[in-house]
Amino acid sequence: MFGSSQGRRKDVKAVTVVVTDGKSWDKVEEPALLLRNKSSVIALGIKNAVKAQLVSIASYPPETYAQEVISFAALDKFVSTLFSIICGTDEGPCTKSPCLNGGICNELDGGRYNCTCPDGYSGENCGKSAGNDVCQKTAITDLVFVLDASGSVKRYNFELVKDFVANIVDRFTIG
Repeated sequence: MFGSSQGRRKDVKAVTVVVTDGKSWDKVEEPALLLRNKSSVIALGIKNAVKAQLVSIASYPPETYAQEVISFAALDKFVSTLFSIICGTDEGPCTKSPCLNGGICNELDGGRYNCTCPDGYSGENCGKSAGNDVCQKTAITDLVFVLDASGSVKRYNFELVKDFVANIVDRFTIG
């Protein structure tokens, strides 16, 4: 994954989203380190995920990259948040101007930020215009999803995860 033979493009931001539930019985630290050396890693735990494992998988800071949702059904409410993380920054709340369309970044305590959006734009990163999200700060991104398909996920929940991924991908211009 993220090698040139797999289509990895040089000088293009790489993001991996790992979606899992429950506890991994495998050691995650070494594979996670290898992955973090090639991409930014967002670890998304669903329901019974182990927070310590999410943190060991995710890029730094864990407040941004190790995320949790309470159920598979709640994934649809997390689409905008994940989209903002993918389109955002890797180095601190306002370092790379995460606010789109001329929005003003305001640093908050705990490494958080909010955006003051100009007229005609809204959303967490001022990325909504006429009901559509945009990802203008990250023109080109190699984006990979790693999905947990273990028996604990169940078929119906795996369909919800695939719908979640489709909702994220639909917000990007593919080409």
